[in-house]
Amino acid sequence: MRNGAAAAAGEENPSEYSPASQLKTNWRGGKRMDDYRKSVEDRIVESYRRDEEMMILVFAQWCVNNGLDPEALYLQAYPQQQGNEQLARALSLTVPVDESGFISDDTVLGVLSLYGNDDLAFVITEAIAARAQEEGGR
Repeated sequence: MRNGAAAAAGEENPSEYSPASQLKTNWRGGKRMDDYRKSVEDRIVESYRRDEEMMILVFAQWCVNNGLDPEALYLQAYPQQQGNEQLARALSLTVPVDESGFISDDTVLGVLSLYGNDDLAFVITEAIAARAQEEGGR
């Protein structure tokens, strides 16, 4: 609702909140819109970072589940990134095979491809092929 003077001046009642009035305020006040945009960007970056950490954890747990060394495979794909902190954190969160849920080969490859880790996905594909060859030779 608008009071008479505010309505005549085309102003919103400050005690009244609506999404439309908030949008008008944001678009009128460049500073508020910049703050909002920065906040959204920060949330997107934080969400991506968390998802990337989950991708690394999926990779590390898949390696543990398959008796492979995550650090060795990672270095095979990215030799210039020795001592990767994110991988070290993920390794500290892995659990023994008997406590872990199943992670399929397709899952780990899909997660890696989502984040553009094609080099690591290639190394994983080679490890899967070697495992299949080993299992076929038994």
